[in-house]
Amino acid sequence: MVRRVKPFHLFISILTMLAIILSASTADAARKKKKKRVVHRAPVVYVEKFAAIVVDASSGRVLYEKMAQEKRYPASLTKMMTLYLLFEQIDKGKISLSTQMTASAYASTQDPTKLGLQPGDTLTAEDAIKALVIRSANDVAVVVAEHLAGSEYQFAQRMTAKARTTRSNPTPSSSPPKSPCPTSPNQPPSARTKTRNSSSSTGPAASSASRPRRPESLH
Repeated sequence: MVRRVKPFHLFISILTMLAIILSASTADAARKKKKKRVVHRAPVVYVEKFAAIVVDASSGRVLYEKMAQEKRYPASLTKMMTLYLLFEQIDKGKISLSTQMTASAYASTQDPTKLGLQPGDTLTAEDAIKALVIRSANDVAVVVAEHLAGSEYQFAQRMTAKARTTRSNPTPSSSPPKSPCPTSPNQPPSARTKTRNSSSSTGPAASSASRPRRPESLH
């Protein structure tokens, strides 16, 4: 016996199938539209971060400069002060370029950039100068600080005292060799200003760091 499908039931079935197909197509179209949506963002304005200046310390002639008049926080000022005190000790004859310095456990835990010294590793004063000038190595800065003053804190005190006697702005810090120390949070100096201060404090030796084998007097 063959059951006859009532037209009304057939009509309802067809509508249901069409609704399912239409719903699936609509969802798929919405997904594609969402993927193609373009988000317009404001263009990022590039700002030059780095500033530099090279001055002939004998004549005062500027050999090279880039953004030298722009204000910049002196992130390397403490490294410069570390080198200053190290050169001072060499000049006084208290240590030499061949003096061995030993890395402590504390020095080895410093954040990059660094050489990766391990506790007990040694390096000469000459190698320490190169690591500070070229690599800006934080672990080496602490090694120098501990060798010269016994501890990082004592070295910070010595750095601050030296900064005051050389007419520079004080740079007190509990961790001077490796921390950015702006001379003023609201008025950071320019590369030209820092160079002028350095030359007025140190004389011709301000440009002698490129010759670590024969450190000049910093007085």
